[in-house]
Amino acid sequence: MFIKEVVAHALARKLRVILCEAIRIHVTAKFEVSIKDDESPVSTIDTANQMKVISLIKQYFPTAAIIAEEDDIDAVGVDEDTYWIVDPIDGTIPLVAGIRSSSNILVAAISEGVPVLGFICSLADASVTYGGTAIGGAYVLDAHRLRKPFERMKCAHPMWGMDMNHMTADDPVLMELYRRLVIAQDIAGFPRNEPAGQSGLDLIRGRTRFCIGAFSRRWDTAATVAILRTHDGTVVRHLDGSDITWFASRGKHKPYLMAESEAVYRTVMSAYAQVRRDLTS
Repeated sequence: MFIKEVVAHALARKLRVILCEAIRIHVTAKFEVSIKDDESPVSTIDTANQMKVISLIKQYFPTAAIIAEEDDIDAVGVDEDTYWIVDPIDGTIPLVAGIRSSSNILVAAISEGVPVLGFICSLADASVTYGGTAIGGAYVLDAHRLRKPFERMKCAHPMWGMDMNHMTADDPVLMELYRRLVIAQDIAGFPRNEPAGQSGLDLIRGRTRFCIGAFSRRWDTAATVAILRTHDGTVVRHLDGSDITWFASRGKHKPYLMAESEAVYRTVMSAYAQVRRDLTS
């Protein structure tokens, strides 16, 4: 997939317009909520964002294949391995509860199964963090509409994030790993239990040293993966050591780990391996 840098910047600016309108609707509480078949909530903010983002992508890529979460599909009708992903709101549950601090609009471009460009649009601060190998770097468009190159800062504290949305007692290894890491941290207020998109954004911004989740769903993690791959030293892999990729017909949804460095990755993986040994012995 060929994406001009100027087009990526234009997309970021126009995504921020959609983002600001979503914030305005949320602040004025002029939205409705319904329940999907899987018993998760969906708001009219989700559905409106999805239509706007799809329309925006089509302006620049008229023939693009697009997988959008609120269509309630996973690659239906998408035969190739090059496509766009749209999650109109990652973090709908806190959003409809009146809290937008961990909600984001997530958009990513996938080329041959690999995320090459991602956009994380934060409802918390009206910023758009974006980047990928397709444009050779990362940028942030802040609340003042100023665009600047983005360089990830090293986390000054041993914080970490964990996406617990899909973690249940059915996954005893991850739950025990979570318990041990909580004990090992011994820091008030951490770990951060947030939607996957926000956990990824915290890692990108240097607020945490790693984030871990039970399922590498393309909606939740592709944008983060694309941006992190522009920063030397960061590690993004499934817990089985394989690369995180999404092919249209065979998307992988496995436990994943994103770390600020190889050293952090090895430390967490060592703890994970120990838990597996302890639970199987």
